[in-house]
Amino acid sequence: MLVAHLAGQVLHLVERRRLSRTYRVLDSIVTTTGAGIATRTDLMAYDGRGLAAVSNCRTPSVSLYRVGRSSLSFFKEIHSADPLPGYMHGVEFSPDGEQICLINSGGTCRIRVHDVATGDERYTFEIPGWGPKDASYVDAGHLIVSLSDGSPTQERGAPYSSRVALVRLDVENERHEILDVADIPGAHVDAIFHFRGQVAVADQTNGLVRMYRVEGGRVTADRTIGGFAFPHGVCLDRRRLAVTCYGDSSVCVLPRTADEFDPESTQELSRRQPQSLPGASADRATANS
Repeated sequence: MLVAHLAGQVLHLVERRRLSRTYRVLDSIVTTTGAGIATRTDLMAYDGRGLAAVSNCRTPSVSLYRVGRSSLSFFKEIHSADPLPGYMHGVEFSPDGEQICLINSGGTCRIRVHDVATGDERYTFEIPGWGPKDASYVDAGHLIVSLSDGSPTQERGAPYSSRVALVRLDVENERHEILDVADIPGAHVDAIFHFRGQVAVADQTNGLVRMYRVEGGRVTADRTIGGFAFPHGVCLDRRRLAVTCYGDSSVCVLPRTADEFDPESTQELSRRQPQSLPGASADRATANS
C-alpha cells in the first residue's frame, strides 16, 4: 500500500502481511519536484506496473515514482501546460498506463490529459460551474469525476454542494461528453476511486465514504459508510476499502462490503517492529493522509 503525507512531504511504501495482519513501512521517500525541492502532495495514483504519481498541490505538476518490491525512487516530473493552472489536486493513470490526468481544483478548474512518456498535454476540458477534485478511469473511454462548487475556507458561508459525474472521454478526437451525474447536496467531496463497477468517494464535511455503482452509462448511489475523521483519500481492491483521514492522520482499512467503520484496534506503523492486529474485522493504522 502507498500512503502519502501532505504536510510531512513524504511517500511511504507499506507492507501488509495477510495471515498475521501486520503492517510495516518498507521504504519512505521525500516528495520532491524535478528540481529536487521538497513539495506537499495531495492525491496519488498507481498504474499497476510499478509507477506511482502524486499531485504536487500548489506546484503546477505531478511527480512520478518507481515502486519496487521494497523501495521507492523518484522518476520524473510532469508539468501542466498552463503555467498558472491553479491547485494541483488529483492525478490518475489511464488503464494502459500511457496517459495521466492532472486535475486542477481552483484556478482553471480543468482536467488535463498528458502523455506519460513525453509529458505533453493531449486534451483538456472543464465542467462549467464545478471544481474537479479527482478522477478515476472506469475503462479506457470513461472517467468518473468528483466535483465540488467551492473550496474549504475558514469563513462561514453557504453549505457546499458536490457532484459525481460520469464522462465519456475521446482524447484522440479531443471530445468529451457528460453521460450522467449524481448530486450530493451539503457535502464537500475529495478523492474518488473506481474498481469493477463500484465507486468510492470521500465526503469530507460529513465524515463519510459514499459508494456508487456505474453500469450502462448511469451512476447510482449504493450506500454510505460513516465513522471517518475528515476522509481524504480512498482506494478499493477485491476485498478491502482503504481510507486516509486528515482529521486524525490515520489510514483506515475495512472490508469492502462494510456499511460502517468501527475500528477494534489502533496500531502505529513501524519500520522496525511490525504491529499485529489481533482478529480485528476492521483496523486503523495510524500513519498519514
